[in-house]
Amino acid sequence: MIPPKNIMVCAVKSDRIVKAARYIASIFSNAIYHIVAVIPRYHARYFLTSLYSRTLRRIAEEAIHDLEIALAEHKVLSMRSTILEGKPSDELLGYAKKHDVDLVVLTAAASPSPTDRVVGSVTRSFIRYSKSLVFVYPMTITTTQIPPKISRILLVSRAKAPSEVYDCALNLTTYIAKLFNSEVVVAHIIRHEEEEKFLDVIKSYLSREDIRFSIDVLSPRSRDEEIELILELTKYVDVSVQMRAYGMMARVCRILSLWMRSLMPCEIVAGLSAVPIFFV
Repeated sequence: MIPPKNIMVCAVKSDRIVKAARYIASIFSNAIYHIVAVIPRYHARYFLTSLYSRTLRRIAEEAIHDLEIALAEHKVLSMRSTILEGKPSDELLGYAKKHDVDLVVLTAAASPSPTDRVVGSVTRSFIRYSKSLVFVYPMTITTTQIPPKISRILLVSRAKAPSEVYDCALNLTTYIAKLFNSEVVVAHIIRHEEEEKFLDVIKSYLSREDIRFSIDVLSPRSRDEEIELILELTKYVDVSVQMRAYGMMARVCRILSLWMRSLMPCEIVAGLSAVPIFFV
């Protein structure tokens, strides 16, 4: 739903998530904000001491408090705070589904340097499995203007035909473009000539909404080339809206552990992008 009514911020003790929350609150201040922290459960006995549990809870409470202050500064009036226990990705996905969350806010990773991946497990799970919009604040951003100055929006289209995801991506892009009087840069990824016909639909929509736009047709020959092309375009825009690749396949094939180990292009871009990204 655009604009979103329920926004969930995944709370961790990090300045990056505070910046991400401020960024979103500057755009969507009228939503209900759910600030959710998760305390991981450990089965090893030495992790089950009362001191360790109290320490984790205190860190979670401090993370929530930091976000409450940041959101209040941006005139967010409706906030709900929750601390859950369990596996973070499962608990957060479950909460988002139960509370009809329209937009999830998180950083590319909770750790400054996620091992052998450019995105953390929670971010990867939301990009693959969540039906909510997902806002990712990448690891590579050093400074972000708040309230944001959004002069150019990069829309990365992987659509072959009109769909619910396509409508949502265009609605979100249009909403932000009108709010900031932004230009839209459409990067349409095609692998077959007939897919280029869908550009007429995008052009017609943006023209009808009186949005300034330009078109880049990308025909990458490999996954790495696709990533390089998108990352290069992010250097010249302020925010990106991306249609997730293979989202349905990811949800259907969740049980395939071998497939799970490989990163999709949009997940790598989430960790290396020069600008924040909305995944649709």
